Amino acid sequence: MKKIVLGVCVIAIFSLFALPIFAQSDAPAAASSVEMKATVTKMQGEVMVTKAGQSTAQPLKIGDMLGSGDKIETKDNGKAEIKIANGNTLNMTPNSNLTLSKLTSDPATGEYDNLLESKAGTIRAHVAAKIKGKSSFKIKTPTAMCGARGTVFYIVVTATGTQVFVTDGSVDFSSPSTGDTFVVVEDMAALSSATGVSEPVELTGADKDAVLAAYEASLSDGSDTPLDQDIPDGPSQDNSPQTPTYNPSPTPTPPSPSDTVGAN
Repeated sequence: MKKIVLGVCVIAIFSLFALPIFAQSDAPAAASSVEMKATVTKMQGEVMVTKAGQSTAQPLKIGDMLGSGDKIETKDNGKAEIKIANGNTLNMTPNSNLTLSKLTSDPATGEYDNLLESKAGTIRAHVAAKIKGKSSFKIKTPTAMCGARGTVFYIVVTATGTQVFVTDGSVDFSSPSTGDTFVVVEDMAALSSATGVSEPVELTGADKDAVLAAYEASLSDGSDTPLDQDIPDGPSQDNSPQTPTYNPSPTPTPPSPSDTVGAN
């Protein structure tokens, strides 16, 4: 009888400790991050969007809201400005694509995770403020990962190479194939290919002006027409600015003005 009573007491005591544990495990876990949104703030020409989970593209309009998983594609005459809720901004030139792979933030700390992907085109990225804490702003390409920390930079993306030019702040420019990383700072450029990344080189004087002018030309319509208005039909001729081109070599070499700007 004493053994039976003792066993019952042990079970009762165990139950007192176990119940709070079980009750706690049934409680829903607090969300650590929430989805951020992005907005189309400027646009020109034909720009398409494929929404997350869908396979059919549809025309994009100024004011449209975008989220994680959405893919934007500019056509031959298309340009767009995408502003994320944290103020970070992307400007896309014609024949560019950009996937908003991850747009999340922690409401408790304000820290965010912006992961974007591009497989083609020329894009200008402007990180609104110096990144702090665990926040992250990255653009992934077929041959590189560009991680910014309060920066304005330009990238030219092809299937075989990525070129980066920083005009403010710094970018961690990494090769997914080799793991090599270079920090590209203001007025410096670097390029990547399937075999790695080049050591950054500084652009100064006329070289810097020529490279920057080529990038800016690719983002401008070359007239006084604002980016968010359609250009009226005119004579049948191609006066559009040329997007900077890049022809990577098998082994990365420091970019020169001719590599960066391209021949016109």
